[in-house]
Amino acid sequence: MPPRPKRPQKRLRNTEIAEKFEAIADMLAMQSANPFRVRAYQNAARTLRRYAVEAGDLIAHGQDLSELPGIGVDLAGKIRDLAETGTTEIYEELKRQTPELAFTLMQLPGLGPKRVHALVDALKVKSLDELRQAARAGRVREVSGFGPKAEAELLKAIEKAEMPIRRSIGAVTGDARILVDYLKAAPGVEEAVVAGSFRRGRESVGDLDLVVSSRAARAVMTHFTGFPGIARVSAAGPTRATVTLETGLQVDLRVVKPESFGSALLYFTGSKAHNLELRALAKERGLKLNEYGLYRGERRLAGRTEAEIYGKLGLDEIPPELREAREEVEAARTHALPKLVERPDIKGDLHVRDEGQAIAPIVAAAETRGLSYLAMVSRPDRLGKASLGDRRAALQEAQKRAPRMRLVLGIEVDVLTDGSLAAADEVLKGADVVFAGVNGQFDLPQAQQTERLLAVLRNPYVAILAHPTCRIINRREPLDADWPRIIREASQRGVALEISGDPERLDLTDVHCRMARDLGAGIVLGSDARTPEELERIDLALMQARRGWLAPRNVLNTAPLDALLKRLHRHPTSSIAPRLAKAL
Repeated sequence: MPPRPKRPQKRLRNTEIAEKFEAIADMLAMQSANPFRVRAYQNAARTLRRYAVEAGDLIAHGQDLSELPGIGVDLAGKIRDLAETGTTEIYEELKRQTPELAFTLMQLPGLGPKRVHALVDALKVKSLDELRQAARAGRVREVSGFGPKAEAELLKAIEKAEMPIRRSIGAVTGDARILVDYLKAAPGVEEAVVAGSFRRGRESVGDLDLVVSSRAARAVMTHFTGFPGIARVSAAGPTRATVTLETGLQVDLRVVKPESFGSALLYFTGSKAHNLELRALAKERGLKLNEYGLYRGERRLAGRTEAEIYGKLGLDEIPPELREAREEVEAARTHALPKLVERPDIKGDLHVRDEGQAIAPIVAAAETRGLSYLAMVSRPDRLGKASLGDRRAALQEAQKRAPRMRLVLGIEVDVLTDGSLAAADEVLKGADVVFAGVNGQFDLPQAQQTERLLAVLRNPYVAILAHPTCRIINRREPLDADWPRIIREASQRGVALEISGDPERLDLTDVHCRMARDLGAGIVLGSDARTPEELERIDLALMQARRGWLAPRNVLNTAPLDALLKRLHRHPTSSIAPRLAKAL
């Protein structure tokens, strides 16, 4: 094993600082601390997660962190501590006072700080196994705030928590980019690609699989194991290595010669089920397919590129996002694969958060990305003293300064339990596009949840159902509802379904995307961005669309704005469409 280089001083990224602040908020809440103090840490964490520039870089350039939204002098000092040393005094003090099990329980769905405190305090348990035994003995239901149903759900959550950890793809995208750039700088590297579930666009990944094409494997391995973000090298051989980053993410590297790069990339991209289908097809033809190439006997027929391997097997090349053994091999054999939607097809971003921030930087970033329109979406319940009229005036002013960009005023309104909207008709009439989103009562019985969503789809003002299933990756399951019925209703009513680029949501799921395609429902992509940098999250929504077999015709914001609005405003009697046409 090559010697480890001296690692630089630990410095936390914004997301890691946000995690520390969220932990502080949770620990304070367990102690029933002042709610305003708890909320201050939560808001600061939210700000840091949205902010694209690293706090450490801001400090290095002399930026006053207290000038960031929601960050005062006290929190700015703690951010500096975390960015420069990896910890801060209040975090360490609270951690000493909090049982270790509480941190584990906070990761389980449905358990907030107060419920965690109640469980640990009442049951005196010190491990997940002890808590599981208490639940099986019926002791959890006796704790205040729990019951038989909560006890059963807790047991399920414990079983799931003990499965291997997977992270949202958005959480590892930064590491993936840095590693690829780092490897491409190594001597002798011709290509470097992240394979595995990351390349297939799965919403969560267990680790990162890197495939490198090079004839200088030893130099590449030395370079790779010298990456400054590595915490531990588990294995390092002539062509393979496994390391764990300081973030806890495992990374596997495989170096292959250029003539085998395509076959290795195909093999390590997967999925396992897709690879098994390809191997069976090769066997039928008297061939052998492995990570080194496609062979007839000892003679290699293909291996340099994935395309030539698929071609030799009599298949059209299958995009990585479709390689899940869901009929894609048969579609490739019969030339029936869809032409998937691509980045240049997207004309506009249908969900940019409008929270009173400066619009000009977002518009400039959108133009740089080749977009021609943006839907700036406000929450009526969060406008404060401002009004939709104020937001429209701000958009019109921004429009004057950027004549090539067209701005649309949208609002997102909560869906109440009965399917009605938490906004008066006058508010709904004041927007160009109305999004409806469920933001509470996620655990209704299936029949009630289904009727709730059907009711909102029938509302004449609703144009788009935002983050339809409401799932939060690894934290909240999708709503229990009759999705074929809901998607069919959306298709019939002309209500579009959103794919959110929020990396914690990526909702609709890929399965529901394909269902929407088959049932004729329109899809829109939105970044859910609050900053110019976050506009790139529409690429995550695009990835989800591709996994759902969507072509450009299935995604509404591949159309020019006028055609899009005509599709969204399907009710000619609505007062929105005439005024909107006049505004445009």
